[in-house]
Formats: sequence, C-alpha cells, structure tokens
Amino acid sequence: MRLDVLLKGLNYTIFNRGFAPTKTLAGIEVSRIAYNSSKCNDNSLFVCIKGARVDGHDYANDAYNRGARVIVCERELNLPDDCLQILSSDTEIALAVISANWFNHPETKIKLIGITGTKGKTSCSYMIAKVLNDSARKTAIIGTCGVTLLDRVIQTDNTTPGSLELYGFLNLMANEQYEFCVIEVSSQAIKHNRIFGLWFDYAVFTNLSPDHIGPGEHESFEEYKEFKKQLFSLSNTSIINIDDDYSVEFTEASTGSLYTYSVEGRRCSLTAHNIYEEGTKTHYSVDGIESYLPMLGKYSVSNALASMLCAKLLDIPYNVSTDSLKDISVPGRFQIVDTPMSNVTFIIDYAHNGDSMEKLLSSLKPKNRLICLFGSVGGRTQIRRKELALAASKYADFCIITSDNPNNEPPENIAAEIARYLTVDYIIINDRKEAIKYAVSNSEDGDIVVFAGKGHEKYQLINCVKEPFDEESLIKGYAS
Repeated sequence: MRLDVLLKGLNYTIFNRGFAPTKTLAGIEVSRIAYNSSKCNDNSLFVCIKGARVDGHDYANDAYNRGARVIVCERELNLPDDCLQILSSDTEIALAVISANWFNHPETKIKLIGITGTKGKTSCSYMIAKVLNDSARKTAIIGTCGVTLLDRVIQTDNTTPGSLELYGFLNLMANEQYEFCVIEVSSQAIKHNRIFGLWFDYAVFTNLSPDHIGPGEHESFEEYKEFKKQLFSLSNTSIINIDDDYSVEFTEASTGSLYTYSVEGRRCSLTAHNIYEEGTKTHYSVDGIESYLPMLGKYSVSNALASMLCAKLLDIPYNVSTDSLKDISVPGRFQIVDTPMSNVTFIIDYAHNGDSMEKLLSSLKPKNRLICLFGSVGGRTQIRRKELALAASKYADFCIITSDNPNNEPPENIAAEIARYLTVDYIIINDRKEAIKYAVSNSEDGDIVVFAGKGHEKYQLINCVKEPFDEESLIKGYAS
C-alpha cells in the first residue's frame, strides 16, 4: 500500500537526511505493518511502541536490518540515510491510524458493542452474542477468551488486542459479513489507544472495583476509573448498571442516549425481580416473564439484563432473550465439570480477585464442604493476594493454595503471601497439576470444589512462556 494512504489522518513530520526532495510519499510502497521488529521484512513499516518493559525504539535498527525502510517513531533515531523516519507525538495513536488505513477502515462496515467493567465483561459479551446470533443477527466477540466467531475461536494475548490485530479481526469479520462485533474493552486498551478510531453503537458498563493497580498497569484506582469512563464518550448509546456505586459517574460520562438496569429494584430502564437460586440455576422475572439462567448469582442476572436491554434496543423482544439465555454457556465462568464422581461438584471459574471470588463462593451451598483451590498472578496486582485470601476465608472450609500464572515470580513467594491472610485450614501445593490431583483425590460426597483463577485459560505463564495447561482435562482425568 502507498505510504501516503497509510498516513492519511495522522499528524506527523518527516526526518530523513537522504530523502530526495523530488520523491513523494505516494511513490513509497509498504508491504507490511509491524510493531515487533522480528516480524519485519523487505519494505515493511515499523512502528516503535514504548511498552511497560520494552521500548520499540531500541529495536528500530533490528527492524531496518530485516528490511524495514519506514520507521514511525517519537524521536529522531540514528538510522541509515535510506530509512524514512515518520515522527509522531504518540506512536500508539499512529499505529491505530495506520492500521485502520491498512485494512480500509473495517470499523465502518460492522456495528460495534463495547463492554467495560471490572467483572462480567466476558459473561456479558457471550450473553449478548448468544441472543443476537439466536435472532439471526450474525455476531462475533473479541475479548478475554479470544476472537469468537460462529465456527471457530482465534486465541489472542490480551483482552483487547493491539490496534493492528484489532483492525485485522474487524476486517476479517467484515469480509465474512458479520453484522455485529462485541468487544471487551479493557482499561489498558483505552490507556494505550488500542481502540483509537473506533466508534461504538452501544457501550455497556457492568461494575467497578479496584483492580489492575500497580507497576505496569494503573497508578491508582482513580486513573483506572477515568480510563474506563472514556468508553462512554465514544458511543451512541450507553447501557449502565445503576446498582454499582460508581454508576452516577459513568452516566455523567455518557454523551449519547442512556439506558440503565438493576437487580436491586431501583427505578431504571430494566429491572429483575424474584431472584432466587435452586440447584445450579438462578431464577428471576423480568418484564413479567419468569425465566432462569444455568448459573448461580445475582450478578449473573445483572449481566443478563445488560444483554436483554441491548437486544431490546435492536428490536429483539425480552421473551426471545430470556429463552435464548436458558442454555447460555460461558467458557470458564461457573463451568461445572462433568465427571463420574457425581456426588462431588467440580466448578471452574475465572474468579481472580477478591470481589469476584466473594461473589462466586457466597452463591454456593455445599451439602458437605466448600473447598477452594486458587493462586494469584506473579509480578503485578499484588493487592489481589490479600483480597483473595480474605474472600476464601469467609466462605471456604478448606483452601488449596497453588500457582496461577506466576511468570517470573517464585510461586512459593506468592503462596506464602496468600497464606499470611488465610484464617481457615489450608495446604500449599505450588505445582497446580499436583494441587488439582490432591483436590480431586481428597474430595468427599457432598463437597463443592472450586478451581478459581484459570477459567478459560489453557496455559500457565511461567518465566514469560505460556506452557500448555488444561484444567478441565486434568480434573476429568483424576476423577475417572
């Protein structure tokens, strides 16, 4: 693609000692866009992105050596004279603008539904997509579980992919004639301009609590909140959980039409009544319709309301939504594992902070014991360790502390920090595979055993390497 087309809409200056005055940007062809120098080849355009641990400017020479002859950067670099440097004040924005141009603006060819919040983004996105797809409104998802299309799932590294990947996925969906894409919008995605250039038809707020605060993430809860709020100035319509303590701030941040929902009986656009749990179902009524979800927790009903309200705004009646959600399944969210040990309930859930752990465990009513197996990520969000321990201590009869993406931090250090705050009996087994084996082998009739933290993930992050790890398969294997 011509360089002048790629740079359309971007504010920039040119730095190049050998750039001939008679040569125009229209005469330069670019074969590939990359922000990882190892992916460059002849005639690539390389964008220098400053990350939490790595600065892309340090890899500009490597990109050049691999064939890149256009470098987008925030400062002048010492590169050969035949390398054209495009200076931008913000290369994250530059990457988004260039990516949108590279894929010929796919965001204009598909309707976007953005979801943000501390918890519930994935469940809510799957609920919306389920209702829309069941109503023949072809819908895809970009989020924590990857890119979910009707017939396949494409794995991704982040809840919200980088802008180059994000626009690429939207282009794929546009080519396959999807009508909608539901995007889980993380605070980091907003902070680092991964969604720059996108405009959402609908934006959903689920809830807010302190998370992702620490080195390499957010400096404070206030910063975390402010980035979340920005989504609601980028949409035509806001759908807000009015039960949340911060809902007023999010409604005030909304610039489009406003709709609200509640499970606490508050006056709003849509509310649920008569909520109660029975077995592994949560019953509720909405708009005079009696229905249920195949999962526990009032928070699950709250997520369902968001999806129903969004669908209603797309002319899908509430009764259609409630019927669709009776068999909703969300990967790694209150996932009951089917095993020959029918008198023991094994549940996989992504609960990985104190609030989500408390909501999960408080909804469970074991006939015998509630056993909770969990750990916490290494190298960041250390505050979660105390919160998880306190939540588990409040509801569990016994805890098994183990690894959960320890990365470069010694697992025994993480486990010891969690154990410091536990007030119930526990055992530490740092090898998660052995911990799962112990949990299954020592379970008794009537027990509920919760495997928290991994959820949908099929890996363990150890020393920067994602090692294959399938929790569901391990549970089934040990229970056979």
